[in-house]
Amino acid sequence: MQGSQVAVGTNHNVNVSWELFTSGTSPFTSSIMFAKSTNGGSSFGSAVKAATVHCTGDCFELQGNFRDFQFPAMVLDGSNNPHIFWNDGALQVTDILSSLTRKYGYADILTVASTNGGTSFGSPVRVNTNVEPLPNGRGTDQYQPAVAIDKTGKMAACYYSRETDTTNYKFDRFCATSTNGGASWTATRVTTVSSPPIHATDVLLNAFYMGDYDTLADDQTDANTGFIGAFEVNNITGNANLQATKF
Repeated sequence: MQGSQVAVGTNHNVNVSWELFTSGTSPFTSSIMFAKSTNGGSSFGSAVKAATVHCTGDCFELQGNFRDFQFPAMVLDGSNNPHIFWNDGALQVTDILSSLTRKYGYADILTVASTNGGTSFGSPVRVNTNVEPLPNGRGTDQYQPAVAIDKTGKMAACYYSRETDTTNYKFDRFCATSTNGGASWTATRVTTVSSPPIHATDVLLNAFYMGDYDTLADDQTDANTGFIGAFEVNNITGNANLQATKF
């Protein structure tokens, strides 16, 4: 079990989501799980399976040799219903050179929602709006979503995307918004220049990390609408920089 996310509702319930890996399968299978506490975290109800997950890339790395798991991100709407996001590799393409799995899973951002406080979940909805598969049968990666919801109930998910590069190498930052509870999404490119996936340039940092742990925030005081988030960009010389977007 990895990638736990915690959100506390206005009703003081503690909501937790995580990825559950199933051992003994090749490639491994996993699920997005959810559990809730109604007594401040002293105890939790039974875990609920929110969705089945397909691993991305070679089940560890995306093209460019940096790690990417399906760890969830979560927000609560005005009715304290959980909305869970992750990158999912449902588009699996044969690639005998990529890994021992002989498959490559092109990542898409998916979201799944509950309308009853997490007792059950609906069907996953795709957040990124690019057309896939490509004419050659392959796809592009969209990965590592950061999510938030503002005082109007508008939801946002910002993520890295390779949809502007049909070779599935360079990446951009995209942000998608929904005004109908996550049923449909409108996505916009934030960056104007695509970045190469340069990483492992610092001996003190994990060589497989790139873009992990990004966040997206709304105004928790409800004084303002909209969102602000930070993300990574790289240049051709191997320097990584942080940028911020507000929308």
